[in-house]
Amino acid sequence: ANNPIDVTFDVNFLNIFYKFPKMLMKSGEVDSIIIWGVFDFDDVIETIEKSGMIVDENVKNMGLMLDRAIIKPIKRLMKKYSIPVYFSGPFPYRFSWFQKFMSYDIPIFDLWDAPPKCLKILYEYSEYRKRHQ
Repeated sequence: ANNPIDVTFDVNFLNIFYKFPKMLMKSGEVDSIIIWGVFDFDDVIETIEKSGMIVDENVKNMGLMLDRAIIKPIKRLMKKYSIPVYFSGPFPYRFSWFQKFMSYDIPIFDLWDAPPKCLKILYEYSEYRKRHQ
């Protein structure tokens, strides 16, 4: 790719998890995408409710949009453009959102440094294969 590293952020959940990756893939300027900041929305809602705050039903149902608005579309984009998307967040694998990503075979990591390390290993393997063909 022409631009080895590009960093962006947006507070809009759909932008960061779908629209930006789609724009980057369409541009042809990237070989892979890492999305940091995945969190377990259901756990956050539960914590808010335990603290005594009232959570709107529409907000509670945001977790339901994960399949429809994020996971299935990003899988289609990854296949269409042959560009992997790696997700990472600070929650353990036992959380439901992480399990949801894994159930769709979407790479997700609980440590921030794991996706770049994974890409490094894949790159080194690719170089090894080129040298030994």
